[in-house]
Amino acid sequence: MLALVLLATSSAPAQILFEPPVPASGEPFRILFAGVWRDSCIPTSPRLEVFGRSLVVTFALPADGACLSALSPWSATVELVRLAGGGYSLVTRVEDDSLAPLFDETAFVVTGKEAEVRVYPPFDTTAGHGAVVVTGEPPCFGDCPPPRVLFGALPSPSVRRESSGQIGAVVPPGTGLVDVTIEGPGFTRTGLAAFQYVSRDDWEALLLPVFSEIDVAGQRDTRWRSELALLNQNREPLRVETDLTWVYRDCYVLCGPPDPLWPDDTDTGLGIIARGYAGAPPTALIHVRRAAADHLTGTLRARYVSRQSDGQGCEIPIVRERDLRPSVTLVGVPLDARHRQRLRIYDPVDPAGVVDVEFLNGAGVRLLAVSLTLAWPAGSNGGLNPESWGLTGSTGLPLQPASAALDLSLLPELEVATGVTIRVTARGGEKIWAFASITDNETQQVSIVTPQ
Repeated sequence: MLALVLLATSSAPAQILFEPPVPASGEPFRILFAGVWRDSCIPTSPRLEVFGRSLVVTFALPADGACLSALSPWSATVELVRLAGGGYSLVTRVEDDSLAPLFDETAFVVTGKEAEVRVYPPFDTTAGHGAVVVTGEPPCFGDCPPPRVLFGALPSPSVRRESSGQIGAVVPPGTGLVDVTIEGPGFTRTGLAAFQYVSRDDWEALLLPVFSEIDVAGQRDTRWRSELALLNQNREPLRVETDLTWVYRDCYVLCGPPDPLWPDDTDTGLGIIARGYAGAPPTALIHVRRAAADHLTGTLRARYVSRQSDGQGCEIPIVRERDLRPSVTLVGVPLDARHRQRLRIYDPVDPAGVVDVEFLNGAGVRLLAVSLTLAWPAGSNGGLNPESWGLTGSTGLPLQPASAALDLSLLPELEVATGVTIRVTARGGEKIWAFASITDNETQQVSIVTPQ
């Protein structure tokens, strides 16, 4: 017997069905998807990820793109080995549609015994090495040694007691969805499907184009400060990989909305704020789980603090991977003597590469062309050892982007009243991003020009 759960989707009529209709704790069940797609390139290859109480199913579309414009029936099935009892949410996405939702998010219930063991955050990369908190150990009185923690069949290489009922553990390498077991004198407790290993390809880089230390002396003795605010709207805590130091919590975890899965967390953990600090890199990357990136929002501002302690400042985009292109174009960049102009180019994926920069007038005539090599930052910055820049985190991904900057004020022959068009192209076809900052010499007000 099948149970109908959902009847609507943003792209075409469809259904989500459960078999059996009411899943039970510890028992295998299936989720069936069926409907009508917008063309002949129907969603295929569903990939299931379980993050605590959130299930994410990601579909792929055919890579060749040769699609007939005719509505096409489609169906798919996802097999689940078992889940603990409790309420869950189900999110479905299409990978080649910039992770656009395929169905509306829905909720379902698994009946029976709830999880004895829970892990926060409930995922890490296949390389492991991340630090997590495991709950579910029975009360311990006196000087109790930490229990043994297993992820699937593999023991944690390092376990320590954080507080009553909370165990800190380092994740061993692994793959897929696994049970987590706590073993101690006279007891064994298991959390079914309590931990998900995520492959490196499932992480997305968010680029912070500007992240400078507090009160950095800028051009003409002006002083600036960056400020980053992030809000995690996912249902679960969100692990991040970054080289920045947060003012709130630590470098690895962003809390989700108030959630009983954090039994001892009195702070709701709605978000974090980080300001530029001495020793911070001038630019940075934040790597997050790709399926959760759409529910992570934030703002990045550069504030001028030479004459006032606070102000709205200039907002700088937080760049997603889907915003990157092999060639980017900036239109209407003013190159007059009343402003200071600086072109900044970034490659969040490759450690180095060559880009060609063309300057065009309003008629599309090329005025000048230069080439720049993108590389990790070099030189001294607030005492930070430059050799540490560009190091990778536990995901194996870079923590700073390759970048280059060009002072446009040094190009007086390009003074064009209506502004110029700047086209930046990566020679190797790598995906890049760029922007131009325009600073008024009198007021120090900053504006930016971003890709069209």
